[in-house]
Amino acid sequence: MIRTTKLFLVTATYVALGSSASVEAQTAKEPHDTHICAFNGLTYAELGASYQDASPEAQAVISWITQQAGLRNDFDLHGATFERSPIAFAAIRHGHRQIVYDVDKFSAKNGELAWEDIAILAHEIAHHINGDTALHKADSHAKELTADFYAGMIVRRLGGTRENALAVTKMLSEEGSETHPPRKDRENAFGSGWDHADRLVRNGQ
Repeated sequence: MIRTTKLFLVTATYVALGSSASVEAQTAKEPHDTHICAFNGLTYAELGASYQDASPEAQAVISWITQQAGLRNDFDLHGATFERSPIAFAAIRHGHRQIVYDVDKFSAKNGELAWEDIAILAHEIAHHINGDTALHKADSHAKELTADFYAGMIVRRLGGTRENALAVTKMLSEEGSETHPPRKDRENAFGSGWDHADRLVRNGQ
């Protein structure tokens, strides 16, 4: 676990992440074929989601990642409970870049952050910046591995170890699915991303 400073959490709570007041009403009107990029491959229709405000810790993770990566923090972040958990997903809803995470699987509490949460949310951010939420790409395995690679890079950039980057893979399917690669391939992608960032850091980049 990473203990955050009080200043860090206070700063994160003031980042504009979008109002959650109408998120349930909005998603209730979405068609069942809504395209999402789920961390473990579930479709929107399978989720059975009940939405809530993002926690300060989740907001802090998004703020930390975007600050370090030089990204604009305009993500509409929400927590949710699910009948079937996607762990987290990214989607475009009403023109907003939305990220939703499973509150029951989010480890950060009481001002502490977990590397698994950082890797998961970095993965979903990667889907947005790579355009995966707007396009139905033919090779979904490739886009998942690219997002895993990015998440591994982010963990290294934020000071995490290679083991920290790989910790999240224990939550993944060993066999994979039609949309998501098997665990071994995803471990390799997270690890390769961490290795790439490590070389850059060691070269002063």
